Amino acid sequence: MNEPGLLDRALGRLLTMSRVQQLTLVGSGLLLGAVYLGAAVGGLAFARERRWLALALLAVVVAYLTLFSLGAQADSRFRIPMLPFLAVLAGAGLERLARRLTG
Repeated sequence: MNEPGLLDRALGRLLTMSRVQQLTLVGSGLLLGAVYLGAAVGGLAFARERRWLALALLAVVVAYLTLFSLGAQADSRFRIPMLPFLAVLAGAGLERLARRLTG
């Protein structure tokens, strides 16, 4: 991250892309940011509301899929157990943000 010229290289690559590629990159970045923001807000909301069972069940599913994917029998379809966890938290968080913004 502290390499000299890192920002110049990143911007140089961005500027050499076509408009479609630039829009896709920016849109994907915004979507990822919204998911992470929603997951953070959802996790905090669940903790504030003391919905420990919901948080625990999400964590158990993630831990189970992570442990299931370890070892020689590992299968790539179990390698991304955090995505459903983030999606549920993001949905809860974005719903709470939308309610707060609309009154």
